[in-house]
Amino acid sequence: MPIILVTHDIDEAARLADTVTILAAGKIAARGPIGDMLSRLDLGGLIDRDDAGGILHGRILAHDAAAGSTVLDHPSGRLHHPLIDQPVGTKVRLRVRARDVALAVGEPDLD
Repeated sequence: MPIILVTHDIDEAARLADTVTILAAGKIAARGPIGDMLSRLDLGGLIDRDDAGGILHGRILAHDAAAGSTVLDHPSGRLHHPLIDQPVGTKVRLRVRARDVALAVGEPDLD
């Protein structure tokens, strides 16, 4: 059943919406899947550049309360995320900001 949600909270939209419509001056400025909209840097002041990123879908595999983390199963492999208060087996959708991602071209030298 379709639902129309009006919000200015990007985190809420990322958590709940599959498709978003972005309005500017009462007119549609952009419309599409939430992941596509969050990755568009051409939307200028409509979506803050700090909010650019993507959406990952996964399933909770385990919790490590001592480390304060949750292990997620994702098509690219296992992901470790700060503790998510949901039971093992729950499907989750995570918003990952581009500013929170670091890439390495090789294994770190730990010696």
